[in-house]
Amino acid sequence: MIRPGKFCIILIVWLVVSCASPQKQVYEWKHSFMGGGGFITGLVVDPVDTAILYARCDVGGMYKSVDGGKSWNSINNNMTACHHQSVESFAMNSFNHNLLLRGSGEARNHQLFGDIHKSTDGGKTWKIVCNQVDFMGNGPNRMRGEKIAFDPFDSTFVAAFGYSSGIYRSVDIGETWSYAQLKGEPAGCLCFHPYKKGVIYAGTLQEMEHSDYIYPDSKYSRPKLGRLYRSDDQAKTWKLICESDQISFFDLAFDSKNPDMIYVSSHNGLFISHDKGKSFVRANVGLPENIECSSASTHRALPGTVFASFTRFPEHKDLPVIPIYRSDNYGKDWYLLADCKKEDLTQYPAYFESMDWAGYAIAKVKLNPANPQTMYFSNWYGVSASADGGKSWSGHYFKGVENVCINNIISDPMVKHKFWYVLADHFPFFSTDTGKVFHKIPKIEIPKNLNSCTAIAISKHKSGCLLYGVNRWEKPSIGSGIIQSFDNGNNPKVVKIFDNGLYVQALTEDPFHAGVFFAYIDGALSLGSGVYKSDDYGSTWNKVNLQLPSYIHTLPHRKNWIESELLPVVFDQPKNVCGANQLLCADTHHENTFYLGEWTEGIFKTNDGGSSWTDISGNLPFKTDSVNTLVDIKCDPKRANIIYAGFIKAGLWVSENGGRNWSKLYPKNDEPFNASSMVIGGVTADEIYVACEPLYYSPCHSSIIFSTDRGKTFTDVFDHTLGAVRWKGIAVDDITGTIVGVSCGSGCFYAERSN
Repeated sequence: MIRPGKFCIILIVWLVVSCASPQKQVYEWKHSFMGGGGFITGLVVDPVDTAILYARCDVGGMYKSVDGGKSWNSINNNMTACHHQSVESFAMNSFNHNLLLRGSGEARNHQLFGDIHKSTDGGKTWKIVCNQVDFMGNGPNRMRGEKIAFDPFDSTFVAAFGYSSGIYRSVDIGETWSYAQLKGEPAGCLCFHPYKKGVIYAGTLQEMEHSDYIYPDSKYSRPKLGRLYRSDDQAKTWKLICESDQISFFDLAFDSKNPDMIYVSSHNGLFISHDKGKSFVRANVGLPENIECSSASTHRALPGTVFASFTRFPEHKDLPVIPIYRSDNYGKDWYLLADCKKEDLTQYPAYFESMDWAGYAIAKVKLNPANPQTMYFSNWYGVSASADGGKSWSGHYFKGVENVCINNIISDPMVKHKFWYVLADHFPFFSTDTGKVFHKIPKIEIPKNLNSCTAIAISKHKSGCLLYGVNRWEKPSIGSGIIQSFDNGNNPKVVKIFDNGLYVQALTEDPFHAGVFFAYIDGALSLGSGVYKSDDYGSTWNKVNLQLPSYIHTLPHRKNWIESELLPVVFDQPKNVCGANQLLCADTHHENTFYLGEWTEGIFKTNDGGSSWTDISGNLPFKTDSVNTLVDIKCDPKRANIIYAGFIKAGLWVSENGGRNWSKLYPKNDEPFNASSMVIGGVTADEIYVACEPLYYSPCHSSIIFSTDRGKTFTDVFDHTLGAVRWKGIAVDDITGTIVGVSCGSGCFYAERSN
């Protein structure tokens, strides 16, 4: 029995401990719904349980459906490196359908690399089994054929064809691997013949994309020819059986009745071989001419029948909405599978402004192994399904396939529980339910086809007013623009166009003066980059006098390093989701005070609305390491003079005196940590949330760290079973404490407190 005095001592100790150690918050992480929008590059249907489908994509890893494609969930548990989400190939074992392999990889620092992961539980968990085979999961050929394959006649044998590393083979179900020829050949596909035991084909592309990047110090030389190799001894040796200047071997398909026939999808149509792949002729009766054939598909129960899909982009105005064709006489004659009308296409996202988008950039067509009337295709937005042989299709709103690349997210200063994000390939999205569901604002025709958005600012002075930046990431040299709306984006208009490769990096509103906005513009200083100011809610803009060190000629100063190597989603796409909207910060406590960050050169402060600027970098870790790069500046919204600076590799720093002095907040040691985005506030206004993304040059685990005591202690609250999520922005609902985070490739997530 505890005596009363002793009980009081215990109670006091408990109270002291409780106050000193903040209660750990528990979060449940879920994908936000926006209706797909990313590129599903590969698709596999389980031949036994045909309700199970697997999808691979270029930036979001892998997804699984257990209801015939009606809904999807990511299966990226144990993925840790940034390139693990870029999946170029996937394979299922014919003898054990829970045994899976996935191949992912990327290129950085003039090197290709990759990993093969293995799962024995249907994708619930994965482990690395090989890092010798390179892949480019987000490269220009990511939608081609599979490059990992299990032997359909031998449960233990598997082979893989790397982007440049050649063929590797395994005789122990993928546990160990050995090299088996064809190094330097540009991989197109690897296929076991489904009806001939021991026969394997390896098809190549005509040329290796980015060979100048992969081989910068040596002369890579190869004729511009597609090649088809065959092995009859489980990939130990390979024989060249066909060489063609007309064919890039994207993928192969075989006929169940005539096993000597091979169908090949290629960059300029569909080709057919009647002699086991020694020679090919183009199939052209009834097919589009000189258009990329993205996929050729056959079915065991339909001998003589073959399906071919064609890649439709905006310039292909003559192609049908769903460009899938069928032949029932071994490819001699073809007809359109269905001339789909609007009423034949159901359950597609509301942001589809035209049903033409439903069949945009088809990558794969697959038939249900048990019932060929049930069909699927994957494309730039998700996976579509048909139950009537392709006469009609449903997108099922692409539920769960949220593999989009998002630049940043902000909370609406005027409306509770409302958030906005900006992203590649789309105009801004908004949510009115704390990040559960997002809706796209209307797209407008903009000069130069600027179809991605980069930065956004919501006015707290004028209800419904917003500004956002637009660009075209694949051609940043054509410039960018600023869009204005006074009705929450429903009727936007172009108010400013920047030429000469200029880019809208950030937008922010003056918290003290109504109608005043600032824009941070990247590019060459001589061509107009710098800071611009508007006094009329963005209708007109004038450049302010930004003083920077004389040696800086471009923003960023180390432009190629920041935009093409360190931060982009793929090395050859400058500015594609490098992150945005975080390097221009308004001080909510001091009038006319703003902070501007230059990635590698410093933080600059103005106290007079942009007329003069002072370097306040102090002891921040600029120039101490080539990877230490500033990506975020935030002012404490409740406390004056407190500023935070987030760095790649160097972590999170804080100043409590307006930038005169800085100290490291997290981590306290020298371990690398990528403070990719942060937010201050939360339910108690003392909370700090920091998102960390995995990067090649600074390999950290994906995490969301959370502090309830202004940074004295942090706890990782991220659900790591979601994989190597590359965070680009984070926001928090100050009423509910719900976290909303956006990523490069894995879409948007929200996390509600469960206690």
